[in-house]
Amino acid sequence: MVSAILPAMLLFVNSVQSAAAGTEWKKTSGKLTAILVLTDKPKVYAKAWSKAKSKLPTGLITTAVKKSKLLVAMVFFKGCAGDSTNLCDSEITYHVFKPDGKLYAKRVGLSLWKHAVVKSGLMLSSANLALSFEAKDPVGKYKVIVNISDNIAKKKLKLTRFVTVSK
Repeated sequence: MVSAILPAMLLFVNSVQSAAAGTEWKKTSGKLTAILVLTDKPKVYAKAWSKAKSKLPTGLITTAVKKSKLLVAMVFFKGCAGDSTNLCDSEITYHVFKPDGKLYAKRVGLSLWKHAVVKSGLMLSSANLALSFEAKDPVGKYKVIVNISDNIAKKKLKLTRFVTVSK
């Protein structure tokens, strides 16, 4: 089962971890920076992150999940450009691929952020993706790809993470 979570929790922090070049789950293009997190405890993760203030918690990032358990793909970002009224126009698309490489799920053209520009800190995207792998789904390594478009700055990012699904 797949669903997009709208609207997502909105959280702010005062600083951000620097995005390392070549990291598939954390990238920067111009001023736009985005980080893809997979977790099976989204509320606990968001609470820990809001307390950390300076970095994203790593202990709650999921690399494996059992069937029927919740998995949420969350995107944290900063630096979307504003239009003449200071509003961002950024979109996010999620693709999830099965171990055999075939498409498992996709959510296209969701809102990353279409609100006022926030000058400092990381923000949680307006749309996150919740997954629950069913009994009929194959076990193995799934690939989660997130494409982000800042329609004002004409910047694009592609983020990737993997999760292993077991019985």
